[in-house]
Amino acid sequence: SIYGAGWVGPQALVSAKRMPVPPAAGAVPVDDANAHVSEQALFKGELDAEPLNIRPWNLTAKPTANAHITEQALYGGELDEKPLIVRKSIIFVRHGESEYNKAMRTTGRDPQYRDAPLTATGRQQVLDARKKLVELRAKLEKKMSEGPERRWLLVVSPLRCALDSAMDIWPEAFLPEVLDGSAASNVRVQLWPSLRENITGCGDMGSSPRVLIESYPHLWPQLVHLPDVWWTVPRELDYLPAEGEAMMSVYMRDPEAFESCEEAGMHDRRRHIALSL
Repeated sequence: SIYGAGWVGPQALVSAKRMPVPPAAGAVPVDDANAHVSEQALFKGELDAEPLNIRPWNLTAKPTANAHITEQALYGGELDEKPLIVRKSIIFVRHGESEYNKAMRTTGRDPQYRDAPLTATGRQQVLDARKKLVELRAKLEKKMSEGPERRWLLVVSPLRCALDSAMDIWPEAFLPEVLDGSAASNVRVQLWPSLRENITGCGDMGSSPRVLIESYPHLWPQLVHLPDVWWTVPRELDYLPAEGEAMMSVYMRDPEAFESCEEAGMHDRRRHIALSL
């Protein structure tokens, strides 16, 4: 997980209310005091106020009347003043129960299920979350003006449980004509390996793009850009094949090698996510 349970294999649905601001040199991200809210609070209806204010890295910037700027202006070199304060609405959704989750809860031992799919309970959890998400999106969109600001970016971990959850939560986003950009839509989908699970068991090891394309052929444009091994593997073990049982066997013999490597790379993962949003 990233930042606790609320980040485990999430599908982060990010409204492009305003575009992201590159960090100023040497600046440190600062959140509002109430920015760290739990997934539980989000889906128990405890958040019915304004969307959280995610402060920019450059704390000296001031909001201006022309704060609604386009991505092209931001990254096309048309803005050479200080970055503007930005606001975004970010929704985190945890994946439904997987076969790995179920077995671990039942036995307390790693069942050695790799990249496990959702259980029937997990599917129902996702359907329940879909209803709440539709309501929450509608509520947020009422606060947005018409036009490009009502766009959403849906980012998903490439783990099967996350992909299956995302496709059931927002099926319209995964229509072929939406994925390839041939149909007008206010949502686009991206797969982010940085949103993967921390490796604490065999279930946190993913599948190679070649295998995933067999199950999700409509996601070919996104999957084809992933490396064969997009989850964390210690450098000294990068000779292990992406598929098969060899990697699981090595993990079961020496889990600390994987988990310490994961911990060492956490800062870079957090930074990548923050900059990408």
